[in-house]
Amino acid sequence: MPPKALLPKPSDLNQLPLPIAEKILGMVDTTNRREHIYAMTALISGATCFLGCLLAFVYLVVQGYQKSAGAVLGATVLSIVGKFIAARQNR
Repeated sequence: MPPKALLPKPSDLNQLPLPIAEKILGMVDTTNRREHIYAMTALISGATCFLGCLLAFVYLVVQGYQKSAGAVLGATVLSIVGKFIAARQNR
C-alpha cells in the first residue's frame, strides 16, 4: 500500500482558492529547504569527521603508533559501514 500523500494533487490545487494554494506551496517549499539544509549540514559534518580521523591515522603512523592508528582507522571504517547498513535497512 503506497503511503498517503501529504499534498493534494496538482490538479486539485487548481480547484482551491489562490491564496490557499500559494500558502500550501509555500509551506512545502519551506519544508524542502529545511530538509536540504539539514542534509547538507550532516554531509559536511560527516565528511569533516572522516577527514579528521584520516589525519589522526596518518599522524599516529608517522609518530610510530601503528596499533593505535589501526584502531582509529578500523573504528572509523566500521562505523561508516555500520551507518550504511543501518540506512539501507531503514529504507
